[in-house]
Order: sequence, then structure tokens, then C-alpha cells
Amino acid sequence: MIAQRRYEDYYTLQLQIDQLIRLTQSLHCELNNFEQTLMGVIDYLVPLHLKDFPVSTTSLQVLPLQKLLEHFKNTSSQVQQQCSIATHLQLQQILLAINNIEEILDRFSRLHDRILEMSRFIVAIAKLSFLLGISIVFLVMFGIVGVQRKFPDLSLPVIVSLAIWVLIALLELVLDTWFIYKNLYGWSNQCVQVFR
Repeated sequence: MIAQRRYEDYYTLQLQIDQLIRLTQSLHCELNNFEQTLMGVIDYLVPLHLKDFPVSTTSLQVLPLQKLLEHFKNTSSQVQQQCSIATHLQLQQILLAINNIEEILDRFSRLHDRILEMSRFIVAIAKLSFLLGISIVFLVMFGIVGVQRKFPDLSLPVIVSLAIWVLIALLELVLDTWFIYKNLYGWSNQCVQVFR
């Protein structure tokens, strides 16, 4: 399902890039100043493949695409008030394509975050299962095999330490479950409220 969703988003992104290329090739004279910025956006997006998404950002370096899009939006708001109706319509189409591209890139990032959250949850379950398995083995050894009689001083520390391990694993499982619930269902509830 995740792979299918990523492929659909990538296909939609390619359609929006094609739309942006067509609009850039037929720019009105009043929008010639934007050609270089739009070409920068296109040159950045076209070489990217599905494996390159989500596009990562670092705190030390601002993503070049974000700079280009912010520059375009800031300058286009000034031109909109002075351009003709045909130019205004074309500018609106370009802005719509850019907004769609940004939304798709955000969806890639959100999907990546969900995958990381689910991975964290799966690792917590694996840890808990491993610790429970070790606990059962040691408890069987101390209870049935008779090791407890041979090493009575080790019995209590081993049982206490195993119990602590299991409690820590259960606490981590509860915290990760709450983290997943808050992010998945909290985000979906926010979306429902926005659409209402």
C-alpha cells in the first residue's frame, strides 16, 4: 500500500511538472522575469526519481527548491496587481501547479514520517518479545530444572532484573503506542476539522 501510494504521488508529481513546463514554454511577455526562476524549479525537479523522495532538508542548508518557490511567490504577488487578465490567468495556473507540487512533496515527507513511526513501534514489539522470551527461559531454568536450588543467591536478583526489563519494555511499548496513535489519528482528526 505504501509503495502504491508513493508511486501514485510520483505519477501525479510528474503530471504537475509537465504542466509547469508547458506553462513556462508559453509565458506571456509580462512574466518573462519569472522564466529563470521557473526553469530553476523545473531543473531541480525533473532529474529526481521515486527513490529520491522525500527530498531531505538539513538545518545548515535551505533546500534550493524552497528558495526558488518562495522567491516566485513573493515576486508574483507584486505583478498580479498590474498585469492583464490573460497574464493573471496564466500566473494563477502556474501558482496552482506550484502549490500542487508543494503539497505532493509534503505528502512524501508525511508518509516517510509514518513509516519511521511504524518502524519504531515494530522495534518496540520485537524488544518486548525478545525480553519476554529470555524471561520465560530463565524462569523455566530456575523453576523446573533445579538451578534455583544450586544457586539460591542468584534466584532473586535474576527474577528482579528480568521483571525490570519486562516493565521497561512494556512502558516503551505503551509510549510508542501512544506516540503512533497521537500522530496517526491526531493528524487525521486535524485534516477532518480543516475540511469541515
